[in-house]
Amino acid sequence: MKATYQHGRNLAFFVTIYKTLMVVQRRAWGQEKGFHAFFAGLIGGYIVFGKNNNINQQVNISFPFLCFPRLLFSIFLFLSCQYVNNDS
Repeated sequence: MKATYQHGRNLAFFVTIYKTLMVVQRRAWGQEKGFHAFFAGLIGGYIVFGKNNNINQQVNISFPFLCFPRLLFSIFLFLSCQYVNNDS
């Protein structure tokens, strides 16, 4: 239960930092640019998940197992769409 609370708290902190940085960048530049989300996520992720504790280690270990199948599926869809479009 403690791990679930810690992970939920980390996610809440990340979202707060991310959204705050997005608003600050939007006000500074006058409009939202594509790289704003990257920098807000990079800074928020470093601040929240950069700490070396048990919860973050578990997330870091499971993250590739969650992302790798999605990456493979996306590549498969992209290649299949390319094949179908070139076939006609």
